[in-house]
Amino acid sequence: MNAVEEQNDNEFLHGLEFQRHTLKLLATNIQFATSYGPLLKDDYFESQYLRIIYSQIKEHVFTYETEIDLSSLMVKLDHLSMSHGYASTMTKELALEARATLNSHIKSEQFIIDTLVSFARRQELKSALLQSVDILEKNGNYERVLQLIDEAVSVGSGVDDGMTFDDFYDLPGTYMERYDPKLLIPTGLVHWDEAFDGGMAPGELHVVLAPPKAGKTSLGVAVGAYNVKRGKSVFHVTLELKKPDIGMKYMTNITGMTRKAIIDCPPEKWKMRLSGYKKKTSNLYIQYWTEKTVNALVLRSWISRIRSKTGIKPDLIIVDYDDLLNPVAGTSDSMYDDSGNIYSDLIGLADYFACPVLTFSQGQRESWDLPNQEKCLQASHLAHSSKKAHKCYSISTLNFKDDSDNGILFADLVRRGTSKVKIKIRKDLSRSMIIDTGVFK
Repeated sequence: MNAVEEQNDNEFLHGLEFQRHTLKLLATNIQFATSYGPLLKDDYFESQYLRIIYSQIKEHVFTYETEIDLSSLMVKLDHLSMSHGYASTMTKELALEARATLNSHIKSEQFIIDTLVSFARRQELKSALLQSVDILEKNGNYERVLQLIDEAVSVGSGVDDGMTFDDFYDLPGTYMERYDPKLLIPTGLVHWDEAFDGGMAPGELHVVLAPPKAGKTSLGVAVGAYNVKRGKSVFHVTLELKKPDIGMKYMTNITGMTRKAIIDCPPEKWKMRLSGYKKKTSNLYIQYWTEKTVNALVLRSWISRIRSKTGIKPDLIIVDYDDLLNPVAGTSDSMYDDSGNIYSDLIGLADYFACPVLTFSQGQRESWDLPNQEKCLQASHLAHSSKKAHKCYSISTLNFKDDSDNGILFADLVRRGTSKVKIKIRKDLSRSMIIDTGVFK
């Protein structure tokens, strides 16, 4: 590739004919315009005439949300020529180019789409790399650099034309495909899974609310260990207890041994004992970060790095707990907004890896002494609840009275399943187990 070709590749959207086809789709296909029009930029077009035509098509399509035909485009160009005092030769060339563009023959719309997305992504990545150098030289904000790169490589991802009436004919099959029992991640608590119609689905965010020391971490470990033993890949993020503490909880659950028994076990005997569980624990990943030092983008980078090294994708992500994360966009003066943004970030994490995210949260301080056998915490006790609640697929609460090991797991808000289900549970913290003992009728 010579210098001229390289320069063109850096600035322009392939060749003249391709640019005409792109503009024709923008003008005559409102679905294309809505989904892919935002990817286009003025400097993607190599001639002044195409850039002018692009501006007029874009103005019409996004103002009136409808296609524009050749005659209407010619009228707009005539008005533009008169208002800007274009020379007659330029007006004539504009008209010729407009006809050539809207009369061009497109063989493959999908080729146009794929090529456009690839080109736009490449341009955004180049821009992100240049910005990153500047950012690192000024303040070393690595998280902002990660965000820029992530946004660049995600350009065009997830673009969808939406659901139309014709899609409803396939709705039963589509619905069952999304909620196929093989794709659901169960919690291991029978009645909780029943409330979730079988388990947690890909892309869903599930939240458990409880006051301090109520067993949130043990519940997370219990759910994680149950799935690890089923051969699923579990990524457990801890922002409170250190990795050895969480690892110990997993081992007490998986082996059935108490913490003291594990500590007192002779090293060689422990290694022999553990080797029998290796297959069941090889897909468990635990990572610790200090509270309020990371966001969902950092978690995504950690998981992506492991996936690139091992080929293992997460079946379940556990975050203990969400109140200790920062929002990807950065903290603001409003804790209310930050809390809601963190939940949006976690949903983005669930969507990116196509797996559920289970997280935990503390309630409003006035709710800490509320739980007892007669009265449970509600979803409304979630701190900043209105900003968070509408983003979750479920909000459940842990309720134990005083120092009792018997309590209630209350599935208060469940969007896909059954709400207001009170499940009898018993906790065995020595083995990090939460046991389902029945349901209140």
